Amino acid sequence: MTKTQGIDTLRIISFEHEFPVSYLYTLINTEKTRRSLSRLKQFKCKGNFLKRDLISLITEISHEISTFSLSLSDDFDQDLKTSQVSKFLKDQKKIKKLNVKPNNLVTPKYIRKVRTKTLLEIKLFEGNLDYMLENLLKCPNLRRICFCDSNLYKSQNLSKVVFPNLLDLEIINCNVFSSDDLSSPIIPFLIHNGKKIMNIRLSSISGNQIGFLLKISKKYCSSLVTLSVDIQDEPELEIFSKVLKRCRSLKVVDFGNKCKWQYFVNKNILYLNNISPRNLRKLRVRYWKVDIDVFKEFFENYGTFLNEFECSCTGEESDIRTLVINLVKGMNRNLVYLLIEEVEFQLIHLVKVRLN
Repeated sequence: MTKTQGIDTLRIISFEHEFPVSYLYTLINTEKTRRSLSRLKQFKCKGNFLKRDLISLITEISHEISTFSLSLSDDFDQDLKTSQVSKFLKDQKKIKKLNVKPNNLVTPKYIRKVRTKTLLEIKLFEGNLDYMLENLLKCPNLRRICFCDSNLYKSQNLSKVVFPNLLDLEIINCNVFSSDDLSSPIIPFLIHNGKKIMNIRLSSISGNQIGFLLKISKKYCSSLVTLSVDIQDEPELEIFSKVLKRCRSLKVVDFGNKCKWQYFVNKNILYLNNISPRNLRKLRVRYWKVDIDVFKEFFENYGTFLNEFECSCTGEESDIRTLVINLVKGMNRNLVYLLIEEVEFQLIHLVKVRLN
């Protein structure tokens, strides 16, 4: 660290108490290291350790940070407070991406010190969401919002806020309506903001709420170009296929299971094979185990118009390679790139194809 001309990115993603709690502060608080960190652009800090002294030191050293990510826990009752996070943000002249997961000591009031004209992206968590949304109205250039771990149906301001330059929306592990009331403030939110939204990601959302979000996204997000979604059951698949069929602006689609391989998806693939959304240019099927015969039918259809295709496939690597090459020849297309990777312990290969 001391020999470098300058450090652009500092990530502390895990830190246990194998060292004294002041170890990180002591490590960084040297003349050469302070000089190296003066040009810091990205600072991401999470882990179960005291962060107060470290944040104070970085506040003193670095004023050009554009990406700041901070995850806090309630394990320490004498750690960072709102005022310290606020001071850190106040002293940063170029904050563009912000992700602060608060705790009992740090409240959302820190948002008041963010330089409103520079902020482009933010991740919002449960806890005084309305306060955050109200203050974000002062950020005219905000283009990406991620709602995470929140009960969105409880928000009063979600249905009212308008962000004129919002392009990207993520909803992760959220409830958009309650079991007692199917109305949701996310509907007026998309009515007000959906027209310009180009990229949507929906992940770790339970029950029929994915289907609900897909329906309203199809209705209110007419400029949608990229869609990433977890698909768990047949009703969700049916709605998803309608989105593929009717959203003519879609170019990039990423769907499937999340982080865990799912069996018995052949009928799902065959269901999607009934449509040919020729506006698509890139398709990724993740964590679905697909038999080679079904893969063949699927690629025969989608390979005729896609530029990039990614899907799993059973069988030997040599058989898969021969299959793809022969199918591409039959399509009169050029094979630019073919990668077949074995998935460890799964008896399956991941196939990545690029065509022109």
